[in-house]
Amino acid sequence: MSRSLNFGSVNFGRSVAVLSLVAIATVGCSNRNSGDTATTQAPATNAPAVTDAPTATDAPVTTDAPTGPMFGTMASPCGPATDAGVPTIADGQNGGDTIKLGTANDHGYEGAPGTTLEMLDAAKAFAGWCNAQGGVRGLPIEIVDLDGKLFSVPPSMEQACSEVFAMAGGGWVFDDQMYPRFHECGMISFSGYAVSAAASMANGKIQPIPNPANEKPAQ
Repeated sequence: MSRSLNFGSVNFGRSVAVLSLVAIATVGCSNRNSGDTATTQAPATNAPAVTDAPTATDAPVTTDAPTGPMFGTMASPCGPATDAGVPTIADGQNGGDTIKLGTANDHGYEGAPGTTLEMLDAAKAFAGWCNAQGGVRGLPIEIVDLDGKLFSVPPSMEQACSEVFAMAGGGWVFDDQMYPRFHECGMISFSGYAVSAAASMANGKIQPIPNPANEKPAQ
């Protein structure tokens, strides 16, 4: 992927730490034989097993509770600007006072109004949640509606090339119509889904649940 945010002299990254705690307890058991009686030798019998007290173990390891907002189990990637300043977008990649992210959808199709509108709503909800924390290190997110109206993907792709830094979330039903313009303008995509083989096999994108046409899921 060729697009980049300039975060100054400080690298911007996220890490997710996974902590595991395994507790093992052991108990010992012993058998005892009864003793002789005063008059006769009684047959040796086994008394019921007696369980000893558990051995002492170290106190469980605990970790501090997160102090900031969380995105699921991950610390939020959003927040205000740092001493390094607000990141900027490289020339020719649709920069400005916000980071513009385009969400593909088909909600304007007259035959089925609202198609995949929920994916645009989800993108806007995330942007609002992130911006309330300060944006991406002080740079607010702006969601751009890339409504393909089912059969009007090429104009929406042109809109993406001229207005947004990246495509995030969503998808188009006829997503094969976004090529070759997608590659010509150096766009990148974090697509919510892909339909055609051209889209599912394309480079320049990351898909949370990939579905390449040349692989059959075993499950």
